[in-house]
Amino acid sequence: MARIFGLVACAIALLLPSLSGGVRSAPFAGQVLSSVPRHRAPTKATPAPQPFVSPHARTSQRQRHAPLPRSDRQVVLTFDDGPDLDTTPLVLEALDQFGVKAAFFVAGRRLIGNSAQARARRALLQEIAARGHLVANHTVRHKNLCKEPQLIDDEIDHNQRILTQMLGHPPKLFRPPFGAQCPQLDEAIAQRQLVSVGWTIDPQDWRTRDPAQVANYVYTRLQNMEAHAVLLMHDTRKTGVRALPLILQWLADEQARASRGETRPIAVVSPSALLPEHAVEPTGLEPVVEEWAQNLALLPGATRLGPAQP
Repeated sequence: MARIFGLVACAIALLLPSLSGGVRSAPFAGQVLSSVPRHRAPTKATPAPQPFVSPHARTSQRQRHAPLPRSDRQVVLTFDDGPDLDTTPLVLEALDQFGVKAAFFVAGRRLIGNSAQARARRALLQEIAARGHLVANHTVRHKNLCKEPQLIDDEIDHNQRILTQMLGHPPKLFRPPFGAQCPQLDEAIAQRQLVSVGWTIDPQDWRTRDPAQVANYVYTRLQNMEAHAVLLMHDTRKTGVRALPLILQWLADEQARASRGETRPIAVVSPSALLPEHAVEPTGLEPVVEEWAQNLALLPGATRLGPAQP
């Protein structure tokens, strides 16, 4: 019996080399190995040119206004921090040239006092409203109210009084400086029944001196938008002001292309689309004390303002 087991073991030992060699020479095994690519250093692709955008560019999706009416493509134009005697008239001229209305989020510090400049800026604000644009609240001193919550009430209410005195009715829209958002500020806005307006396109026109960069960034974002957009610009920044006619001309050209069936329509819609559907109109029956407080707010030295904010 032992001799039989020994013979079997010898036979198996003789067969193993040929079996293992068969596996190494099998065509399928060779095909699998040959299909595995050899390791090579990756080729560095040339980056595609990118539209201008600041490394700190921030696009806010936090609008709490009612959605704009849906159509192919729509954009609302908004301007912050004015009015400015040098640049805001140029914005108004460009908007008139293209028949476009916009929302102006005003910083009240520009309207306070009895200097010739302050009086001229108040007259300019009334001109903005007279041309059919919407004037809105952007606080008095452009503070980040979530970092300084003790200023929330005064910054909103003081500016509301100033603008009410100028316009004859209280603004309904509010934009927090820096797009700040926190529970305390949200509650204050809601208590005052204001509509807080964010933005979807921010070309950061205060970070560059090249209006073409600002315009090209806006073109790209508008081309890629699905339904509607809120464009943030500044009527106090020369770069953005110079970019505005380029943007408006591009929008006009897009409309012309759309009329020929070459692209989807895109329209600049009135900022009234941002207003609440059931806004309460002013009654004109404000108390005499409130009127006195509004007049006092416009007197020189009535408010101590800090340094100008960007």
